Amino acid sequence: MCQYSLRKCEELVPIINEINELKEEKNAVILAHSYISPEIIYGVSDFVGDSYKLSRDALSTKASTIVFVAVRFMGETAKILTLKRKYWSPQPWMAVPGRFDPGGCVRDLRRQYPDYTFICYINTSAQVKAECDVTVTSAKRV
Repeated sequence: MCQYSLRKCEELVPIINEINELKEEKNAVILAHSYISPEIIYGVSDFVGDSYKLSRDALSTKASTIVFVAVRFMGETAKILTLKRKYWSPQPWMAVPGRFDPGGCVRDLRRQYPDYTFICYINTSAQVKAECDVTVTSAKRV
């Protein structure tokens, strides 16, 4: 069943229009993970997909500002690839910075197992990726 009444759509249109005007004015693109709400996906996003695809989209765009709408650690790959551009992620951190050091955990494991190869999933923090030898994804793209 559709959750969008005519009234709800009429409320959303001015907001969507304002965001789209700001994107043009600021030379920005919005990358939205596929699980984000339809208002964002269909109203204002320029790219939709999983975090791997969106990171590649961020790299390919000429926009000077990247807005990555997903869990923040997913967008860190896009941020790493586009260091010279402005980057924003409106989503909150899932963990409180400073209370847990995932990169430090990997460093500890590397000391315990120096002959092992360390592999992480693309949707881990940049701290973990920096400590691992290989980053993998479930995407079927090359």
